Amino acid sequence: MTTFRIGTFTCSVCGHSSQHMDNTSSIELGHPDLDLRPSELARSTMSHWLQTCPACGYVAPNLSDPTKATRAWLASDTFRSLDGIDPERLPFLAETFYRRHKICLVDGDPVRAAHNLLHAAWACDDEELADLARELRLRCVRLIDENPSPTWDEDDARMVRVDILRRAGLFDRAVEECRHAPFEGEVLAQVADFEVELARAHDDGRYTVGDAIGEPEEIDPRYVEDDDPDEDLLA
Repeated sequence: MTTFRIGTFTCSVCGHSSQHMDNTSSIELGHPDLDLRPSELARSTMSHWLQTCPACGYVAPNLSDPTKATRAWLASDTFRSLDGIDPERLPFLAETFYRRHKICLVDGDPVRAAHNLLHAAWACDDEELADLARELRLRCVRLIDENPSPTWDEDDARMVRVDILRRAGLFDRAVEECRHAPFEGEVLAQVADFEVELARAHDDGRYTVGDAIGEPEEIDPRYVEDDDPDEDLLA
C-alpha cells in the first residue's frame, strides 16, 4: 500500500508556503530494474518525489531543504533553459527532474544531479519517448565522466552506470565497464554477465534484476497503483 499526506512546506529560497502531496510510505512488489528503478508500488510515486515552489520555481524533495540557488538564478535563462531539449516534447515530470539536476549542480552535488537526470529518463521511458530518454542518459554519462567520485566506484553504482551506458546505446563501453573489474557477489556477477549479453546484442531495452538472475515475476494486478492517490491519503 502507498500512503500520502497533504502538507504545507515553506520554500527555503523565497519563503513562500505552499501545499504538496507527500509520500509517507510505499512498498515494492518485485525486483527493481537493472538501473535500480523500484518496482510497483513505489515506482508509481515518482510524481511525488519532488516539490516545486509556485512562487520562485525552486525544486527539491522538500522545499525547506537549503540550497545555494538564489531567486535571481532561478529566474535566469541558465535555469529556465533545457539546454537544447525541445520543451514541447519533454514531459512535465521529466522537466521537473531536469531542473532539479541543475540545482544539484549549483549545490556542488553531481552525484545527485546524475540521479535526477536518470529519473528524468525514467519519466520519458514511461511516455515511450525513447529518443529523449536516450539523450538524458547520454547527459547522465557525460556528467559522471566529468565528475569523478568514489561513489561511482561502489559496485551497485557501477552496475547502474553499466545499465545507463547500455540503454544510451554505448554498448562497447557497457561491456568494458563489466569486464575491467569483477563485481563482488553472485547476484552482481550474474547481472554483469546479463548486461554483457544484452550489450553485445545491441539490446537497449528495459530489464529487471529478476530477468538477470532468472527470477522474472508477474505483479498481481490487484496491487498495481492507480492514477489517483487521494484514496490513500492520510490526514
